[in-house]
Amino acid sequence: MLDKKKNKSVLNIELDALLEISEVMILTDDLNNLFDLIIDKICRIMGIKLCSLMVVDVKKQEMTIESARGLPEDIVKKARLKIGENIAGWVVQSKQPLLIPDVARDSRFQLRDGDKYDNPSLLSVPLKIRDKVIGVLNVNNKASGDVFNKDDLRLLTILADQAAIAIENARLYQKLIRTKRTLSRNEKKMKQMVKDMKKMDKMKDEFISIVSHELRTPLTSVKEAVSLLLDEIPGKINDDQREFLNLAMHDTSRLNRLLNDILNLSRMEAGKLQMYWEVSDIKEVVDHALNSMRPMSLTKEIELLEEAAPGLGPIVLDKDKVEQILINLISNAIKFSPNKGRITVKVDNDLNCYKISVIDQGIGMPPEELPRIFDKFRQVDSTSTRKVGGSGLGLSIVKGLVQAHKGQVWVESKTGKGTTFFFTLSKGIKVEAEEKVKV
Repeated sequence: MLDKKKNKSVLNIELDALLEISEVMILTDDLNNLFDLIIDKICRIMGIKLCSLMVVDVKKQEMTIESARGLPEDIVKKARLKIGENIAGWVVQSKQPLLIPDVARDSRFQLRDGDKYDNPSLLSVPLKIRDKVIGVLNVNNKASGDVFNKDDLRLLTILADQAAIAIENARLYQKLIRTKRTLSRNEKKMKQMVKDMKKMDKMKDEFISIVSHELRTPLTSVKEAVSLLLDEIPGKINDDQREFLNLAMHDTSRLNRLLNDILNLSRMEAGKLQMYWEVSDIKEVVDHALNSMRPMSLTKEIELLEEAAPGLGPIVLDKDKVEQILINLISNAIKFSPNKGRITVKVDNDLNCYKISVIDQGIGMPPEELPRIFDKFRQVDSTSTRKVGGSGLGLSIVKGLVQAHKGQVWVESKTGKGTTFFFTLSKGIKVEAEEKVKV
């Protein structure tokens, strides 16, 4: 009967202690305050004169005292124990609690010279989260003068388990706060970066617009002057003069195309590209583009062919933009095709779109280049491509113009065996003829 009463009394003490230490978990999320609260509670609940809470530094593999009662301040500040060293180090290493009835008789405990304890009994219990030891609770010297027993060890172990949870929660909370602050700082930086980028983008658009205007005007004048000289309006010219004038005409045309490419790309990126929708015959658009490119193809004696599926009907599109798509692709094919080669433009009539293919017999491209071929300023890195030159904007513009027609564009190629560019034009665009739409 006495044992039952005693067990009931011990259980009540443990439950009261558990309730009291649990209150600590909601009192503070500040680690330093939490350490002090835990020590104060344990000293009061267990009637202890001397108590310390040590925390493990995993990186340094050592323990330091974070809070203590009954210890000299210099010991608290200077104390450093390696894992495995002394009683607390042994507890961390073994992950087991320890009850020592008489510390003076235990060879593992190192007393300082002249130190004495009113009560030689000691308890040391690990602070564990799952199987990980984050620290140690050490208690000495009961105020009653009694020796620690198994009930005391059990009680301290219960308190240590709750203390470990409170410490881990506080650490996680502090980590969460730090992360939140970091995210907040990064968010502010990102907002400023977006603001700066928008400002730079606006400046870029203004710069491109101004430069294009300033260059286009003298280029137009030069081109008209060269055209007049080639037509011999001012007077007769000799063969050498004609050669130089043709070279000047070629270069001014090339610069004019580059300016148009830059402007178009800038407008597409800014969402300011003007689309002029109208009902057109797709075959007529292809014919016009092929005829425009025949003079360029003749310089390399390249044959331009067309294969159109029967029954091609009208489609709503921006005629000039689709011609630009075709001209860019055909021009690209001519550049990378051998002399006396062949380029075929094929038009297929699918259910929801027209599929157009530009097929050449040129140098082809390696597989690793294909995913990036439509990137701005992207050119296949080879001697052949560097010889033909180019701004690297043509295919980017093709992609943007195809997407403006709600279509898709892709490429198939093998090194040395030619390249085929495909694009589709959606039949689903429904606008009134000649309606101007921003995309």
